Amino acid sequence: MAIPLQDAYDVIVVGSGAAGMTAALTSALRGLSTVVVEATEYFGGATAISGGAIWIPGNKYCAATGDIDTFEAGRAYLAATVGDTVSDLRRDAYIRDGLAMVSEFDEATKWIRWSPVSIPDYRPEEPGGRPEGRSIEARMIDGNLLGPELSRLRPPSPTMEVKGLTVTLEDYVALNMMMRTNAGRVKAAQVFWRSLVARARGQQLLSIGQALAARLRLALRDEGVLIAYSTPLEELFVEDGRVVGAQVRIAGKRKLILARCGVVIAAGGFSKNQEMRDKYMRQPTRADWSLAPDDGQDGSGILAGITVGAAVARMDRAWGMPTVVVPLAGHEARPLIVLSERGLPGTLIVNNQGERYGNEAVSYDDFWAEMYDQDEGPDGPRTSPSWLIFDQRAKNRYIFFGIMPHQPFPRSWYEKGYMRRAKSWEALASAIDVSAESLAATIERFNRDANAGRDHLFHRGESFYDRFYGDPTQLRDNLGPVDKPPFYAIRMCPGDLSTKGGLDIDEHSRVLRPDGSVVEGLYAAGNSSAGVMGDTYPGPGATIGSAMVAGYAAANHCARQVKSGSGASGQPAIAAAPPSARFRPATGQPPPSVDHAPEFGNPQN
Repeated sequence: MAIPLQDAYDVIVVGSGAAGMTAALTSALRGLSTVVVEATEYFGGATAISGGAIWIPGNKYCAATGDIDTFEAGRAYLAATVGDTVSDLRRDAYIRDGLAMVSEFDEATKWIRWSPVSIPDYRPEEPGGRPEGRSIEARMIDGNLLGPELSRLRPPSPTMEVKGLTVTLEDYVALNMMMRTNAGRVKAAQVFWRSLVARARGQQLLSIGQALAARLRLALRDEGVLIAYSTPLEELFVEDGRVVGAQVRIAGKRKLILARCGVVIAAGGFSKNQEMRDKYMRQPTRADWSLAPDDGQDGSGILAGITVGAAVARMDRAWGMPTVVVPLAGHEARPLIVLSERGLPGTLIVNNQGERYGNEAVSYDDFWAEMYDQDEGPDGPRTSPSWLIFDQRAKNRYIFFGIMPHQPFPRSWYEKGYMRRAKSWEALASAIDVSAESLAATIERFNRDANAGRDHLFHRGESFYDRFYGDPTQLRDNLGPVDKPPFYAIRMCPGDLSTKGGLDIDEHSRVLRPDGSVVEGLYAAGNSSAGVMGDTYPGPGATIGSAMVAGYAAANHCARQVKSGSGASGQPAIAAAPPSARFRPATGQPPPSVDHAPEFGNPQN
């Protein structure tokens, strides 16, 4: 069934990640006619290749486990971590809107469902911090429920896979201890059995970011919301100082779509725009260190906002994630996440002087900052590499970069120089071009502290978060000597999940000008905006949580404009037809979408 792209909607959403789909879903639930224009051929954006969790203080799913959290505790924690880089008003609005969004989606849709995740807040010792965590992840779902639209779901990143298994965030930590603890062995058996059963049933299980993207898409299907694929935004249309539409390109032709209430920019960050990275971000920085999708993360939404007078903020920041860049099967060199590996016993990280420079087990964003901070020389930024070093004992015990214990690393990693291996410290120092004397002294001190169970230099393992990814069978969960050859070293980069800066917004996600006034009719959410988390990363899912809540706030403000009777160009905003009259596909039919066909139709039957 071909669903035409109309000339006007109440709300135009640019981008189909979690921020954009949340804005579109909320708008539709408010009775607003809504369209999503997506530059690429896929829906899901960076969300589809992410961990798929959201961080919401006091959420009902965590409360259902008997784990009591409060608004005040969440408020105190944001004040301690985010601080005055973001106003009290915005921080409080985030918690309130987040709680409302989780409850509403649970009641108003049959698809958006979550499970609690026991990962701690990233700074649990701060006031209001919680070792129990506040995160929830999208429940697993059978991708076949999407029908033909499954082919439109952005493929999972190979960097998030564990040997092809469907693994949740909650699975991951126990699974990593499969060689060490009974809980790890039980979890491994559960994950393998689940995969076998799904295969036998013909299911295509989706988890983490894939599950969240699929669930949002299914909810949009039920609300009849159109996604126009391969339809990039070219520019915003302004009339009398108000954004009243968007100029897009579809099937090689320009098309103006008017927005009666507003345009929501949720097109992602500028992770793959090297020119913008060079202009705004800390150096060195490279697009190929980023885990963001290769397409659609070009900063076009941010640039469109700047063109109509918007201010930007925090453009030097990213959702930092140390990465290693290695060749993967069927791919050129790609970045891989360095998450739990940094805090495992038998591992440490050194710079090009062969010296440790920080607590390796802190959260990935905090360690990303340490990588840059230690790299500031007297003459400005340097490009010194960092090396993750570990021994054969650690290799035999834990999962490294998705490679199972005892499973060898791919030969290409050695042949192309990404991974180094040596039988002695002197040989390894030569292989990574650092001082053998300095490296030996670093290892000697580290091993002495590891055997004693205390890191006197950087206090690794003293935070609850540090220990979460450690090995509970050790004297100190995160500490173990690095002394069993052969020794391994792999170069680390200050990569990211995505850039973090973007259009400056208020608590309603309205885009602001440099003087603080509002660009009427324009909203931003997700990594196209300067979000509520400021310069920090408080807990797992803060990225997607802040993106979804910003999209939710934008749609709610649009809906209030309808109620007040104010809209674009001074004309009243016109709500969509009542739900009974809107497109609602029959069960099992694909969600409405348009492709890059000349008639703007959906080629699917």
